[in-house]
Amino acid sequence: MGSPRVAPWLSFTACLAAGCATTVATLPETSSLDRRRPILEAEWRRDANDAALLAALGDADPTLRVQALRALARIEEVGTSTLVEPLLRDADAQVATWAAFAVGQIDDPSSIDALLRALDGASPVPDRVLFALGRIGTTTTAAQIGPRLEDRRPEVRAA
Repeated sequence: MGSPRVAPWLSFTACLAAGCATTVATLPETSSLDRRRPILEAEWRRDANDAALLAALGDADPTLRVQALRALARIEEVGTSTLVEPLLRDADAQVATWAAFAVGQIDDPSSIDALLRALDGASPVPDRVLFALGRIGTTTTAAQIGPRLEDRRPEVRAA
């Protein structure tokens, strides 16, 4: 009887010989990392205007949109919040959450109106929008947020 350490290698070798590993050939040509790499490189360079980063904001794949939003949140370049604002209303809650976080991190008061509009029912994550408003809001914003404390949704009141 063979050693317990050798048995798995023999099984793997037998599988290779039988052609079991042909399923590897059916993997997509472009891996998720290959599609994210340009976004990560733009983030590393702190280039908020990188073409791949901007294109990812409109990609059909929500994971790429999230990756682009994370990059913009980390870059924190004032003026880029207008690129993020439309994603506050994204149907994907993860994307909308990262959009709210990015707007808060970018800390551009010109985004307050977009956050307030998103809070009025356009965003699937109103609690995250409130957090962003709390980060960049002004004293006049506080007066506009006050009535929302009466909101029926517990997650909004809790924020």
